[in-house]
Amino acid sequence: MTNMYNLAHTSIRLAISREDYRRALQLWNAYVGALCDALRRGELTRADIGEAEELSAWGILVLRGARTHLQAQVNKAHGVAAYSPRPATSGLVRTSL
Repeated sequence: MTNMYNLAHTSIRLAISREDYRRALQLWNAYVGALCDALRRGELTRADIGEAEELSAWGILVLRGARTHLQAQVNKAHGVAAYSPRPATSGLVRTSL
């Protein structure tokens, strides 16, 4: 793996581990762009493709776990809201005819 690709891998993994998903996506798009450029120039190797595949598989696994964790937090918040006491109203009843 070239130094540029190694830096991209490290940066993407770091952004994901920090839960900076917007930055991870920006880095991923730049990385894929560099791979496409290398492919057009005929410089993309099987090793480069393998490394991209490994990074992609790792990212999918980690991001699915993060999504599941966040969904569980949302579900918990909905449950808490459903059983939380409602704020008191002023006691006045308004009617319209």
